Amino acid sequence: MYEKISDEIIRLEKVKKLKQKILSEINVSLNRYRNMIFKNPNDKSCEFFIKQSFVLLKLKEYIEYKYSFMDYQYRNIDRDIIIYTISDKDLNIWSQEDYSFVTRFLVESERIDYDVSQLLNDKYFGYSFTDISESILYDKKQNKTA
Repeated sequence: MYEKISDEIIRLEKVKKLKQKILSEINVSLNRYRNMIFKNPNDKSCEFFIKQSFVLLKLKEYIEYKYSFMDYQYRNIDRDIIIYTISDKDLNIWSQEDYSFVTRFLVESERIDYDVSQLLNDKYFGYSFTDISESILYDKKQNKTA
């Protein structure tokens, strides 16, 4: 689905709020992991917490990047059309209070043995991150409120 180039300010505000939400989730998780590591530095689970922390720090860098979530696949100024790599629907799904972007990202990073270099781009988030079941649940929620 396309959006209007003239609505870019609206999208920027939505992305800004989403980024704040994600950064808050990251900080909460990082603090929790730090505490667990410092309380039990010799525990075998420390390696897990260190890997998770590393991944979150990389995600944090990506989220803080000025242009993350703003990449587009098509733009036509004359027709006022832009097709963003990450859809407005995905932004809405991730912005829900009960949606944990960080948890979803950590699950994915563990699945690929924490090599997140291939995940930290708009194409991954736009085409592979949101599970189809999350999209269906979101649609059902929207239909109930409409």
